[in-house]
Amino acid sequence: GVALIGLTAAANAFVGWRLIRTGEKTDSLALTADGHHLLLDTFSSGIVMAGVGIVALTGQRWIDSALSLGLSLVIIYN
Repeated sequence: GVALIGLTAAANAFVGWRLIRTGEKTDSLALTADGHHLLLDTFSSGIVMAGVGIVALTGQRWIDSALSLGLSLVIIYN
């Protein structure tokens, strides 16, 4: 499951950067915003993978909740 999340995160990052670059070249706010949205999805996937890995290694389940709370604040900010 973690490998699949990593693969989709990499694909989202690639497409997100391409959308941002294309949006800036064509002066398209919609493409640029969609690219930033995909990059936020990539960041979210990274946090999920980090949380799963840290909990698996340490057994400290509170870390997953703390990461989720931090991610929620980033999403609200964006």
